[in-house]
Amino acid sequence: MTELTSIRELRMEQRVFSMARRCEPYPNNRFCRMKDFSNAAFSPEAIEAMTAALAQAVATLPEPVASSHVALLAESILRSAKSGELDVGVLQRIALLELQITPRG
Repeated sequence: MTELTSIRELRMEQRVFSMARRCEPYPNNRFCRMKDFSNAAFSPEAIEAMTAALAQAVATLPEPVASSHVALLAESILRSAKSGELDVGVLQRIALLELQITPRG
């Protein structure tokens, strides 16, 4: 991995997490309200896989990326990882498919 690649990945990760935090002030927004995962525990490897899957999923979305979409992707990834799926590609595809079929409006 080159230095440029790692800088790009770091910036993408920072962007993803900053977008996910934008939902916090709006708890009544049904698209931003996250499910409760307080009883879930993940290994460092699982967290790394979930972070990579979220960053890759967000990178495929057209700009500007809505924070509600990031929240839905994150929730899907958390749910899939909690059920045992830790493959980055699979987590990404499941999240993007769920985002595609989620009713809006």
